[in-house]
Amino acid sequence: MGLSPARPAFYKGRIMQRRVAVLVGLTLAGLSICWSAVWLFIAHDIDARLGTWVAQRRAEGMAASYRDLAVGGFPFSWKVVIDEPSLSGAGATHWHWSGASVTARIRPWIRHDVAMSFPGEHRLGVGEGTAAQMHAIVARQPTGRLLLEPDGRLAELSLDLGDVTLRRLPDGSVTTVQQAKATLRPHRVAEPTHSTDTFDATVGLHEITLPAAPPNGFGPRIARAEADLNFKGALPAGRLAEAVAVWRDDGGTIEINRVAVVWGPLDVDGSGTLALDDELRPMGAFTTRLRGYGAAIDTLVGAGQIQPRQAAAIKIALNLLARSAQPGTPSQVTVPVTAQDGRLFVSGFPFLRLAPLRLE
Repeated sequence: MGLSPARPAFYKGRIMQRRVAVLVGLTLAGLSICWSAVWLFIAHDIDARLGTWVAQRRAEGMAASYRDLAVGGFPFSWKVVIDEPSLSGAGATHWHWSGASVTARIRPWIRHDVAMSFPGEHRLGVGEGTAAQMHAIVARQPTGRLLLEPDGRLAELSLDLGDVTLRRLPDGSVTTVQQAKATLRPHRVAEPTHSTDTFDATVGLHEITLPAAPPNGFGPRIARAEADLNFKGALPAGRLAEAVAVWRDDGGTIEINRVAVVWGPLDVDGSGTLALDDELRPMGAFTTRLRGYGAAIDTLVGAGQIQPRQAAAIKIALNLLARSAQPGTPSQVTVPVTAQDGRLFVSGFPFLRLAPLRLE
């Protein structure tokens, strides 16, 4: 029996398919080898770049170090694990950070946008002398996002830490937060003035439990504390108290775009401008919305923070201004709040004394 005319065409088709499959396989193998070489080159480059970055920060007067670095994550990313990193600022704030480890995941298509993780215990300190503060921080969900400038400097750091435990050192007092988020954005200006934006920060904390109840009578639990801040002016080098005084004298301020606190009976939010007076006491003007102010004033009276007659006058004034947003909802009052001469004034009534900042 002879072969049908279709058989040779069938065999030719099969041979062509095999050739195409072999060609595709060789192409993919070649691309894989090339990508492996590229991945390894960039992995080594990451190590070299981190060393260069550390050297640059040291040249700026900062202290930067780490014990070890490992790069993995092949083939779709670079997973960088840095053991025992440490970084200290050169400015007047004398800030210091060190941690058990940091993990960064770099993706090839967006290398300036880095996913971060901060497992283990980290220590964050600021200030010096008797004003120094140091905390050990452990977060259940220690994740973040790092945006970098083309030169490798920080453009933005956002943190979403979940449950956080802060242990103050050396006394060991513990503050817990059920949900903590923060975003930090530095602005680098060659010659900043009092009107120059130098630093932005947003912070959101929920279900805060303090180590002890403060004297205001509101109790150790703060349901919510949020802030959106813009710092203007720059701190010069030198001791913190002197640097803050120079910042103040040059007209430095903090623009409070929004601040909100729910603590005990008090529910307050507002915005304004904050500065410091000659004795480093807070001064400024704010527009503030108050809810639960009646019970809050009663609590302050019970704690001995304000006098009953003073409290009665403040209540009368606030009640005249109060209105209810909706039937059945708590009354709300929008009032001017000012800080001057070491006193906090609500609608012109003296409310609380304000102590100077302790910076040394």
